[in-house]
Amino acid sequence: VFLISIILFILFFAIQHPLQTNSNQSFNAANKSNKPIKQRPKTFSSVDQNIPQIQPRITNGNQSPVGRYPYISLLAEKVLCGGTLIADNVVLTAAHCTGFIDVRVGIHSYSDVT
Repeated sequence: VFLISIILFILFFAIQHPLQTNSNQSFNAANKSNKPIKQRPKTFSSVDQNIPQIQPRITNGNQSPVGRYPYISLLAEKVLCGGTLIADNVVLTAAHCTGFIDVRVGIHSYSDVT
């Protein structure tokens, strides 16, 4: 009962005082404003045509051919994150990677990054 009371208190406090985030930093690099995009981005049709059959796991560590996955993105700042190009100007990535300002699409190897 005591543990449940503590959990409920923490949840109540979290709802009443949400974390402050700096959303300006996340979107200023690409958009230069905080205004939402009013039109839906066009799909990246060339990616749709080049998607290979997905295998459930990595086996034998074989390197993929250059250009095989053109929709994979590298997001870089102090650490590296990955993402997937889902439209002409939209990269889907993990929530903790949204503050990154350098996004590269089509990078095959870390040595390609200059």
